[in-house]
Amino acid sequence: MNTSLTSLVILCTVCLCVEGTLKTIKGQLVNVVDNCDPADPNSCGAGKCCVKEGMAYIPEATGPKPAYVIRCQALGTAGRMCFLSMNSHETCPCASGLTCKAGVLGFFGHCS
Repeated sequence: MNTSLTSLVILCTVCLCVEGTLKTIKGQLVNVVDNCDPADPNSCGAGKCCVKEGMAYIPEATGPKPAYVIRCQALGTAGRMCFLSMNSHETCPCASGLTCKAGVLGFFGHCS
């Protein structure tokens, strides 16, 4: 394994720390950073929304491996990636006055 790849594997393994509180929700281990609800657009306060970010792990990762993270995130600003579907809980919608314009792929876009 070359030095760059070794460094990346070590970096990725070290980065898999729990930021919030580990909880079991519907049988899955979850990292809850902010006590919010992705289905409630007002659970994070003004200018933010609650996201449910899915996690993926490298085989070498050790320690707890939550299926997803729940946290508050800022609404999308100009140029930020967005999902064209308003049913996504993986990223916030665009901020007021901005819309999600389609990109090359059919379900991703950018706030503008």
